[in-house]
Amino acid sequence: MGLTDQILSRCAAMALAVAVLCAPEPAAAEYDHAAFARRALEQHIIPGYRRFLVAADAQDAAVAALCAAPRDATLASARQSFGAALDAWGRIEHLRFGP
Repeated sequence: MGLTDQILSRCAAMALAVAVLCAPEPAAAEYDHAAFARRALEQHIIPGYRRFLVAADAQDAAVAALCAAPRDATLASARQSFGAALDAWGRIEHLRFGP
């Protein structure tokens, strides 16, 4: 391949790249943001906060039981409930609300 052929080949490749990059994009379909937000609320946010509430209530009860009767069994229960509450919180901590 001679120098002229290389130049022509590179020019053709550049022209093709420019044609592809400058081609008009197809019209984007309208996205239903409200439906997405509703699904997120119903399928992730509310259930996640419910799980956290249940786990936090269980942790509260387990710690109260530990304080009332400090034994190995109640300590183990309090530790287990703390782990469950931490796990439930970890599933929703990424959610941010506010101004």
